[in-house]
Amino acid sequence: MVAGLSACDIDSVLMEHGIKQIEKLRNWRGFYEQRDLAGELEKLCEQIGRSLRDEGSAAAAWSKVCPEPLRGRCKVVGVGKGGMKVWVADAGTRYELERFLRAGGLRLLRRSSSVSIQRVRFVLSEPKGSG
Repeated sequence: MVAGLSACDIDSVLMEHGIKQIEKLRNWRGFYEQRDLAGELEKLCEQIGRSLRDEGSAAAAWSKVCPEPLRGRCKVVGVGKGGMKVWVADAGTRYELERFLRAGGLRLLRRSSSVSIQRVRFVLSEPKGSG
Protein backbone atom coordinates (compact mmCIF):
# COMPACT_ATOMS: atom_id res chain seq x y z
CA MET A 1 0.00 0.00 0.00
CA VAL A 2 1.11 3.51 -0.81
CA ALA A 3 0.76 6.13 1.92
CA GLY A 4 -2.74 5.24 3.07
CA LEU A 5 -4.29 4.44 -0.33
CA SER A 6 -6.16 1.22 -0.74
CA ALA A 7 -5.87 -1.06 -3.78
CA CYS A 8 -9.28 0.18 -4.98
CA ASP A 9 -8.14 3.82 -4.82
CA ILE A 10 -4.98 3.00 -6.75
CA ASP A 11 -7.04 1.22 -9.44
CA SER A 12 -9.37 4.20 -9.85
CA VAL A 13 -6.43 6.63 -10.10
CA LEU A 14 -4.78 4.43 -12.74
CA MET A 15 -8.08 4.14 -14.61
CA GLU A 16 -8.52 7.94 -14.67
CA HIS A 17 -4.94 8.35 -15.82
CA GLY A 18 -5.50 5.77 -18.60
CA ILE A 19 -8.68 7.51 -19.76
CA LYS A 20 -6.86 10.85 -19.86
CA GLN A 21 -4.06 9.28 -21.93
CA ILE A 22 -6.57 7.82 -24.38
CA GLU A 23 -8.31 11.19 -24.77
CA LYS A 24 -4.94 12.88 -25.28
CA LEU A 25 -4.06 10.31 -27.97
CA ARG A 26 -7.40 10.76 -29.72
CA ASN A 27 -6.92 14.52 -29.85
CA TRP A 28 -3.33 14.14 -31.07
CA ARG A 29 -4.28 11.66 -33.81
CA GLY A 30 -7.15 13.79 -34.98
CA PHE A 31 -10.06 11.72 -33.72
CA TYR A 32 -13.17 13.28 -35.23
CA GLU A 33 -16.81 12.95 -34.53
CA GLN A 34 -18.79 10.91 -37.00
CA ARG A 35 -19.50 12.79 -40.20
CA ASP A 36 -22.87 13.07 -41.83
CA LEU A 37 -22.78 10.27 -44.39
CA ALA A 38 -25.88 11.49 -46.20
CA GLY A 39 -24.26 14.89 -46.77
CA GLU A 40 -21.07 13.30 -48.07
CA LEU A 41 -23.04 11.09 -50.48
CA GLU A 42 -25.04 14.07 -51.70
CA LYS A 43 -21.83 16.00 -52.49
CA LEU A 44 -20.41 12.98 -54.30
CA CYS A 45 -23.58 12.61 -56.39
CA GLU A 46 -23.42 16.30 -57.33
CA GLN A 47 -19.79 15.93 -58.43
CA ILE A 48 -20.59 12.86 -60.53
CA GLY A 49 -23.58 14.60 -62.10
CA ARG A 50 -21.49 17.66 -62.92
CA SER A 51 -18.79 15.47 -64.44
CA LEU A 52 -21.29 13.60 -66.62
CA ARG A 53 -22.94 16.85 -67.69
CA ASP A 54 -19.55 18.35 -68.62
CA GLU A 55 -18.54 15.27 -70.60
CA GLY A 56 -21.88 15.26 -72.42
CA SER A 57 -21.54 18.93 -73.31
CA ALA A 58 -17.99 18.46 -74.58
CA ALA A 59 -18.96 15.37 -76.59
CA ALA A 60 -21.87 17.25 -78.20
CA ALA A 61 -19.59 20.15 -79.09
CA TRP A 62 -17.00 17.75 -80.50
CA SER A 63 -19.54 15.97 -82.70
CA LYS A 64 -20.73 19.36 -83.96
CA VAL A 65 -17.27 20.71 -84.96
CA CYS A 66 -15.41 17.51 -85.85
CA PRO A 67 -14.96 17.09 -89.64
CA GLU A 68 -17.53 14.69 -91.09
CA PRO A 69 -15.06 12.15 -92.56
CA LEU A 70 -13.30 11.76 -89.19
CA ARG A 71 -16.35 11.61 -86.91
CA GLY A 72 -16.69 7.84 -86.98
CA ARG A 73 -13.01 7.28 -86.22
CA CYS A 74 -12.81 9.25 -82.95
CA LYS A 75 -14.70 9.49 -79.67
CA VAL A 76 -14.57 11.75 -76.58
CA VAL A 77 -13.52 9.59 -73.62
CA GLY A 78 -12.87 12.15 -70.91
CA VAL A 79 -13.13 15.78 -69.84
CA GLY A 80 -11.55 17.51 -66.88
CA LYS A 81 -9.32 20.34 -65.69
CA GLY A 82 -9.59 22.27 -68.93
CA GLY A 83 -8.65 19.32 -71.10
CA MET A 84 -10.48 16.86 -73.28
CA LYS A 85 -9.30 13.35 -74.10
CA VAL A 86 -10.29 11.94 -77.48
CA TRP A 87 -9.78 8.35 -78.63
CA VAL A 88 -8.67 8.04 -82.26
CA ALA A 89 -8.62 4.89 -84.39
CA ASP A 90 -5.20 5.38 -85.95
CA ALA A 91 -2.24 7.72 -86.30
CA GLY A 92 -3.55 9.14 -89.58
CA THR A 93 -6.78 10.23 -87.91
CA ARG A 94 -4.77 11.78 -85.10
CA TYR A 95 -2.67 13.73 -87.58
CA GLU A 96 -5.73 15.04 -89.43
CA LEU A 97 -7.46 16.07 -86.17
CA GLU A 98 -4.33 17.85 -84.90
CA ARG A 99 -4.17 19.81 -88.17
CA PHE A 100 -7.87 20.63 -87.88
CA LEU A 101 -7.46 21.92 -84.31
CA ARG A 102 -4.44 24.07 -85.24
CA ALA A 103 -6.33 25.54 -88.19
CA GLY A 104 -9.08 26.96 -85.95
CA GLY A 105 -10.94 23.87 -84.82
CA LEU A 106 -9.97 24.41 -81.18
CA ARG A 107 -11.44 27.92 -81.30
CA LEU A 108 -14.70 26.51 -82.72
CA LEU A 109 -14.74 23.78 -80.07
CA ARG A 110 -14.31 26.32 -77.26
CA ARG A 111 -17.20 28.41 -78.61
CA SER A 112 -19.47 25.39 -79.01
CA SER A 113 -18.92 23.90 -75.57
CA SER A 114 -20.23 25.16 -72.25
CA VAL A 115 -17.18 23.54 -70.62
CA SER A 116 -13.79 25.24 -70.58
CA ILE A 117 -11.52 23.38 -73.02
CA GLN A 118 -7.91 24.55 -73.16
CA ARG A 119 -6.35 21.51 -74.82
CA VAL A 120 -7.29 18.29 -76.57
CA ARG A 121 -5.26 15.12 -76.05
CA PHE A 122 -5.52 12.18 -78.42
CA VAL A 123 -5.10 8.55 -77.37
CA LEU A 124 -4.65 5.63 -79.75
CA SER A 125 -5.67 2.77 -77.45
CA GLU A 126 -9.12 1.21 -77.52
CA PRO A 127 -11.72 3.06 -75.42
CA LYS A 128 -13.02 1.17 -72.37
CA GLY A 129 -16.21 -0.75 -72.93
CA SER A 130 -15.86 -0.91 -76.71
CA GLY A 131 -15.27 -4.67 -76.89
